[in-house]
Amino acid sequence: MFSCTHQQASVGLFEWDVECEVQGEVKKFWVHLVAQTYGKTGFGKSAYEILYWVTHANVQSNRHSSTSLWIHNSEEKNQMNRLVSSLGIEDDSASLRLTLDF
Repeated sequence: MFSCTHQQASVGLFEWDVECEVQGEVKKFWVHLVAQTYGKTGFGKSAYEILYWVTHANVQSNRHSSTSLWIHNSEEKNQMNRLVSSLGIEDDSASLRLTLDF
């Protein structure tokens, strides 16, 4: 596990700047994260949508990884307590783990 810091980016409502120190080298990533709740959907009585993608800021090719996740609840009052998701980076040799508490 590497030491990472994050702060909200100066542009964009859902953008974060993330820096990790890996064996003395600073790796920079731009993270886009949106977590939204919805009322009734075609698949349930409430839902969550998570959009999470990462762009490698210190790579000229703008490599990126992304995921989207829908969670449909059978009841209107179902409430997620915590979501943990990992997204592969550095050609899947590492990952950025996201933990959201609702």
